[in-house]
Amino acid sequence: MALLNIDFTGNLAIDQGYEWRAKLIYPGDFRLGQLRGKIFTSAGEDAEELAMFQFRTGRFNAEKQQTPIVALLPAMTTKRLPLTEGNDRFVYQVELRISGRSPVLLMRGSVQVLPVLLI
Repeated sequence: MALLNIDFTGNLAIDQGYEWRAKLIYPGDFRLGQLRGKIFTSAGEDAEELAMFQFRTGRFNAEKQQTPIVALLPAMTTKRLPLTEGNDRFVYQVELRISGRSPVLLMRGSVQVLPVLLI
């Protein structure tokens, strides 16, 4: 079971052809951690991988005991994502890996990819 279930739909949806990013706050020092996240067509075994998130880790704030992390999908990546139609959704998951420990399913949820009007 994932620690966080967050859907990237509605206001958090991916706009096709534009950069998408979300800021996460890790409660502690993340220097030894690594995140891996992907978007898939479905949750089944025959799911096709559609995209891979990039992650950028900020500086550890010792006073607040937290590390900012940005999850990112560049515009070129979102441009290649197929649109979701109606109530259709893709799924994603993000795994946390820390050296010497078993991987942890950190986040998962559904993803909506919306069209945009280019002006």
